[in-house]
Amino acid sequence: MSREKALKGYERKDYLGSGSFGEVWKGLHTESGRDVAIKMLSRRRAIHPGCLQDREERLQILCVNLLSQEDLEVDEDFYVISPLMKASVHSRAGQAYNDPMKAMRWFEDTAKAVAAAHKKGWVHGHLKPTNILLAENDEIRVADLGQVPVVEFYRTNPDEVWYVAPEMAAAGSKPNPSWDIYALGAVFYHILTGTPPRSTDAANQALAKLKRPAELWAKYAEMLPELPLTPLVKHNPKVPIKFADLIENCLELDPEKRPQDIASILVWIERVIHGIPEKKDPNAPKPLGQRIFEWMMASKARAAALIGVVVLGMAGIGVLISLKQANRRQAEQYFESGKQAEGQAAVLYYLQAAQLVPDERKYRDAIAKIMAERPSLVFYRELGHANPGDFGLLSPTGTYALIAGKKPSLFKDHTEMPFIAGGGEITAAAFSPDGKYVFASGPLETRLWDLEKKDVATTFKLKAPADYVAYSSDGKTVVTASGHSVTIWDAATGKPVQQVGVKGKVVALSQRTVASLKNDVIVSDFNGKTLRIVPGGSNEFKLVKFSPKGDRLITSDANKAVLWEVGAPFMKPLNAPATDTGFGAGNNVVVVDSSGRAREWNTESGTPTTPAAIHPDGIVSVALSSDEQWALVQTSSGFWMGRAAPLVEPEPDGADWDEPIDLLEAECQLYSNALFAGGTMTQLTPEKFRWLKARWDQLGRDHSRKCNVPAANAWLRLRTPPAAASSETPKPAQTPDSGEGGSPTPDATPKENPSPKAE
Repeated sequence: MSREKALKGYERKDYLGSGSFGEVWKGLHTESGRDVAIKMLSRRRAIHPGCLQDREERLQILCVNLLSQEDLEVDEDFYVISPLMKASVHSRAGQAYNDPMKAMRWFEDTAKAVAAAHKKGWVHGHLKPTNILLAENDEIRVADLGQVPVVEFYRTNPDEVWYVAPEMAAAGSKPNPSWDIYALGAVFYHILTGTPPRSTDAANQALAKLKRPAELWAKYAEMLPELPLTPLVKHNPKVPIKFADLIENCLELDPEKRPQDIASILVWIERVIHGIPEKKDPNAPKPLGQRIFEWMMASKARAAALIGVVVLGMAGIGVLISLKQANRRQAEQYFESGKQAEGQAAVLYYLQAAQLVPDERKYRDAIAKIMAERPSLVFYRELGHANPGDFGLLSPTGTYALIAGKKPSLFKDHTEMPFIAGGGEITAAAFSPDGKYVFASGPLETRLWDLEKKDVATTFKLKAPADYVAYSSDGKTVVTASGHSVTIWDAATGKPVQQVGVKGKVVALSQRTVASLKNDVIVSDFNGKTLRIVPGGSNEFKLVKFSPKGDRLITSDANKAVLWEVGAPFMKPLNAPATDTGFGAGNNVVVVDSSGRAREWNTESGTPTTPAAIHPDGIVSVALSSDEQWALVQTSSGFWMGRAAPLVEPEPDGADWDEPIDLLEAECQLYSNALFAGGTMTQLTPEKFRWLKARWDQLGRDHSRKCNVPAANAWLRLRTPPAAASSETPKPAQTPDSGEGGSPTPDATPKENPSPKAE
């Protein structure tokens, strides 16, 4: 039978690539005109014989995440017809590295597809990044079901051997679901780290020298137990700890230590990742204790006796035991939350656990580990609780902080000034360029407040509260925007000066520009001149925000943020979606992403300049002072204010600091307590030791009401002071900064793996 004859109603068009079992072509269904992928497998001997049978059964396995097989044929040739996909997770590995939550969704959908096959008695046996495909809506479609390789005849490139379970590499092995569990972990370890599990250059070179498949797999099985698995989070610290643990559990060399089936993995994801409680079997036998309790309560006499015993017990040591148990349970919850977090958030969780159960060593060890890795942790001072709809802004020098919303609060140097609260709800606000006034609009009135006199300077008559407000650079006029209209007002008299027409609904406002949305984002000046159009297309804008001067604009959809220069062709994509931004006067912008992390980006290079800042409750927004010295951070629970950048201290004479230490005025208490609970720190030279103690003493003199220096000194006294330095003190060591062608997809031609690197 010729290959053309075997296609029966399909026409081959373009060659896409080749792989372990044959070729992949872009094809056409001649009757409907649909594009399809045609996989022609000529190397039948390398496929397990059972896979070439049960044609009808395989076509009937239904799962939304399993790539449907519209037709397949077994004769002189074996071919599979499938819908044409847009890409594979192999070609989108960079997205997975930078967005572990997206990788988690892909992992779950892949597991669902494999579970559907297992339920029908099929083992996939050939999972790898190039046959886990993406449909147009970015949904997972697992391809190549029914192509389990026979290792004695299966030849592949060295990179792909690392997806194979060790028991599968044995000659004569029979398909087993444990193979797919190992491969699932291996695939997602690879796309989250950029390297296959346990892979080394030396091992790849050794495998590449072996020509016969049987020799290759025997060598692979022999060397695998000697190759350690690097913890996933060491390659990619963005990955949640529990997700990393699940992947590493799938990669156990002993199949008995892996999850025993895909269904248990899906249940684990529901319970741990999504927080869905475990379903209880109503017919399951009740625990013995519950049955005894119900028997006691069924009789009044027995119930009375039971209650008497309980009361007597509670009057004694039972109360203490119960309290200790409650503390330990609460501490364990903090500890688990700390393992999910990182940096300063993790320290806060571990510190709370250590305070509840001081004798538990693992809490102190966890703090010590983080503090050793990141001795520069920034803590902010809490200003107040956050309510839905609240937002915050800072005056140009950071002297004043306004928390706006239904119950507004104004702070000066961290001290609340209650006079502004009498004005009622604030929907939009802006500080004057000199920081002496705040312009605030709300349902009751729109007012200009004199902050020095603590009184209203001007009242404005608006028909409705403004959605956006701004101050002119000279402080003489203010601007309001609501719906489809923009009005410029005289700041001294409260009279309207100019009405500005816009082409769509206003979505952002600055002192000299306005952005409106009408499919595209249209940026114009107050004379109606269009300065820039940001095309929208099918994208949904999640964020549109100006810099204070209105010369820059940032927009974001669900995938990435883009920085635009207003009135110039410059644009710079930022490789992260944004839910909020904080602009300063310089070249940097703080971007808050959908996962509740904030990071500073350079607006010229489009690259991050700082590690991600986090908070246990997630960061909602960040406001910067114009001089970029202060930051007001909003979380889901409250507002926090502190220095926008770490306080970099000069190095002590004769010592070389690996990293600067943040010792912020109001935060010394938390920092020293964390060190005290941890009981350890990075190695201190005598110079470092003396300088550190002197610095803490200085903080105590300057900020005696804010900094608990005795806690820091108590920790220092616990340590044996280092020996006196020799005439030449050695410097401490420097610390480094923390296709398969067989896939039915257009990217099937073998390409270089993107191998994303840590930022």
